[in-house]
Parts: sequence; structure tokens; C-alpha cells
Amino acid sequence: MAAAADALPQSRARARLASSLAVLFPALLNSWPLLLLVSQKAFVPIGLATLDYGSRPVQRDLMVTAVVLLACLLLMLLQPANPFALAHFAGFALFLLAVPAINHAVRQERPLLFTVIALTSLINASLAILFSVLEVDLSALRGLNRVINKFGVTDRVFYETTSLLAVFSLSFLRPKWLALIGYVIVGYYAIFLAKSVFVILLYAVNLLIPPIVMRSRLSLKFVLLGAAVAGLVAGVANIILFRPDIAMSLGVKFLQLQFILAEPTPLLLGGGWGHVIEAIVNDPDQPYQVEMQLPMLIVQAGLLLFLAITVAIGFLLASISTSRVAAALRILIFFVVGFNNPWLFIPSWYLTVALMFHRLEQR
Repeated sequence: MAAAADALPQSRARARLASSLAVLFPALLNSWPLLLLVSQKAFVPIGLATLDYGSRPVQRDLMVTAVVLLACLLLMLLQPANPFALAHFAGFALFLLAVPAINHAVRQERPLLFTVIALTSLINASLAILFSVLEVDLSALRGLNRVINKFGVTDRVFYETTSLLAVFSLSFLRPKWLALIGYVIVGYYAIFLAKSVFVILLYAVNLLIPPIVMRSRLSLKFVLLGAAVAGLVAGVANIILFRPDIAMSLGVKFLQLQFILAEPTPLLLGGGWGHVIEAIVNDPDQPYQVEMQLPMLIVQAGLLLFLAITVAIGFLLASISTSRVAAALRILIFFVVGFNNPWLFIPSWYLTVALMFHRLEQR
């Protein structure tokens, strides 16, 4: 009897440890200093090792992932070969394999996950500011993007997990003045270094949508009006002060879309994984990735596989959502990213979307 009583706390402790380990993979996804050396996708085996393979939700996620991966592989074998096909397919496959691990962490340890992401984001922003002040040159390393103007001066510096600032929150931190310092640091980085209009907009959406959805109709009108005015003022100020190149950036995206729509590839089966449109190449190392990544995916993978992928991603996001509204918003945001960012299929972007609108599920 005594032995059984002693075994129970030990069993609970082991279960708690296994549950907490699920957060390890998402934490590594936001470890910017490590990402200067290796890709996020290098940590996918660690994520898979933290899965509870006896869990039915995990089994469902893995089954959906396996079906889509098999379809992607089969299509690659049927499509015309090109030099980038294997690299493109491998990158997408690793992204898909990361999703069940992210979903598992969100289900098991969502409060702890928010804390870990906030602290790692704060460290990342602090290091970015420090390296900028000290003028440390990191251009030879990976995981860091620099936008250099025509005078050779760096206009923007942002790391690949900047998107996670959209869910940044220090509400758990005490005392409040310490949290305020953290917000100032992250805010300074987001506005003056990263200058990411899209991430700032996502932060505002994540902040404003839950109270709008949960308020009464009368209050809703005032909240919507206030949000619209605040968004307009902030957007104009940001464009004028921090991103004079925003019009050119939007123009480039529109030009990409024109070339994608005009590309003569088979609609149903696509032009092939790794298919490149030379006129819109941004990155010579990964020429198959452009800002308009979602329309480009139709050109590369074809309409049939594109629909299968979108349904699968929608299912995977819905599987971690306890609110239909939150699920719908997450799916919408994820695919909106595909018209703005070449990094749609990297784990940190999926993690960002999976953590948005959390307050809608706390009712």
C-alpha cells in the first residue's frame, strides 16, 4: 500500500516533466542566437521526440501530416524534374512534421508556452538592439535579414522569428514596472529596427479582435470606430516615419502576383516543386520562394495539391482551437501571411498563428 502511494506522486511528476518538455521545441524555434547558425527545421527531430504518441490528438495530427506528405512526394515524382525540387520539397516536409509538435505543445502547456515565447522574444529584441548599437556585423550568418538602402546603409534589421512578437505578452511578470521596461525594449525593436508593418498590424489585430468579439453590439460600434481611427493614425505615422519604402514593397508584391498569374504551367498538377519564375527571384539561394508564396504554391504544386494542403493546415489549426471563431481567425491569418511573406512555411509562423486569439478561448 505504501509503495503504491509513493509511486503515485512519482508517476505524476514524470507526466508533468513529459508535458513540460513539449515546450522545448517551440522554445528552440525562437532561440535567435542559435538560429544564426542553424535553421529552425534542424530542431524538428527534437520536436518529434517530445510527442506523446499514445495521444489521440497527436495521432490524428500525424495521420493528416503523413497523408499530405505522401501526396506531395507522389506529385514530385510525377512532375518534371528541376534543380530545386528536392530542396523545396524537403523544406516543406520538415515544416509539416513540425506542426504536430507545435500543436502538442499548445495543447499541453499553453500558459507556459506563452511565458517561454515572451522571454525568448525579449532576449532576442534586446540582443538585436545591442548588436545594432555596437554595430556588430552578423551579415555572414544566417537567420538574420538586413534591408540595405541605395546608400549602403542598413534600413532594417529583423530576425526570422520576429513574427512571434505578434503574441508577445508580459502579463505574467511582476512587478509591473519590470513588464513596462520589457514592452519598451520590444516596442523599440519592432518599430525602429524591424519596422515590420505586418507584424505590428498582427499584434494590433491580436490585441483588439478578442474584446471586439466578446463585447455587446452597442459597445462594438465604439470599439470598432476607436480601433479604426487608432489603426489609421498608427499606420500613416509608421509609413511616413519608419517605412518610406512601403509603397515600393507593395508594388513588388503586386508585380510578383502579375507574373505568377501569367505563368504557363499546368493548373491541376503545377509546374513542379522548386519551380522558379526568373523575373521575380529575390533570393538566389532559394529562388522558388517569393513574398506571394501562396499563389506561387498553386503554380508549383498545382491546384489539387494546393487544396489538399490548405484543408490539412485548416484542420491542424482547428484541432488546437476550442473556439470556432478563434479557429476561423487563425486559418484566415495564416493564409493572409501567404500573400505577404516568403516564410509562410516555417515553423515559427505557424506557431505565431497558433497562439493568436488565445483570449477568445478563455471565456
